Amino acid sequence: MKTKYHVGVDCGNGTIKVVIIDDNNKLMDSVYLENQGVIKTLSKAFKQIKHYPISSCGIVGAGRKLANIIIGSDLIKTEIIAHTIGVINSVPRVKTLIDLGKEDGKKIKVNNKIIEDSEMNQSCSAGCGSYLENVAYRFNIKIEDFGDLALKSKNKAHIDSMCSVFGTSSAQNLFNTGVAIEDIFRGVANSLVRNFKNIFISGKVEEPVVFTGGVSKNKAVVKEFEEQLNCKIIVPNNSHLMGAIGAAILGKKIKGKTNFKGFDLKEKNYKVNQFICKDCENNCNIPMVYHNGKEIGVSYSGRCGKW
Repeated sequence: MKTKYHVGVDCGNGTIKVVIIDDNNKLMDSVYLENQGVIKTLSKAFKQIKHYPISSCGIVGAGRKLANIIIGSDLIKTEIIAHTIGVINSVPRVKTLIDLGKEDGKKIKVNNKIIEDSEMNQSCSAGCGSYLENVAYRFNIKIEDFGDLALKSKNKAHIDSMCSVFGTSSAQNLFNTGVAIEDIFRGVANSLVRNFKNIFISGKVEEPVVFTGGVSKNKAVVKEFEEQLNCKIIVPNNSHLMGAIGAAILGKKIKGKTNFKGFDLKEKNYKVNQFICKDCENNCNIPMVYHNGKEIGVSYSGRCGKW
């Protein structure tokens, strides 16, 4: 039987991930890019990824509606479902899933491969990857080097802040008083995990605990989770791609011809213009998507449901 291939797209606010898997869920290729605008970033991703004949496409993430309009999908699901499916494919026995992206965090409780409970935080970046990036940028350190540097700490600093802005300022103040940068970075990692715990965790978590998202690549944060939760933290291969992998797996369930439009995404043919809907007191800002000058849909729904 001819092998089929499936696209998964996780269109987050901070990053966009595109994966291709085969019928056995084997990862064939992937692209992980900072989100510099959904249309621009997807166009760039499609140029970089290896092209296969695609049988299905699944999309998740904050930008899923715009991504669907542009590239066409067979299935659109929430991040909670997609991340859980991606993790179950890698760690079937998972009980607790921690996902930390650039701008949000999630805690998902899984029982026998079924989502039992989930929580998501989007109100503060103090428990997310942007906190680490802000600190790394302030100290002119690559985010990829943050974890290794933090693990060199012999006396981690204490940063008592529930706000990423004040936390970053606190890190700078410590540095100005002579505290070693590795101690500051370990303190930032410690602060991030404490903030996550304050939001999501009370009592002991159920094991196995799986950590995914871009922040899971930070070894110091992994170490802090293990110490503060007093348990082993599993970071699966491709932990930063779990949402896209889950989307691709879910997309496989759709039968019939795919709605995927192909990899030839010409960025210049698309344009988004915004307008204020005056039909009710909400005054929603509605982004209308155009292809070659023709309206093809709105990329973000209004509050009343009209759009």
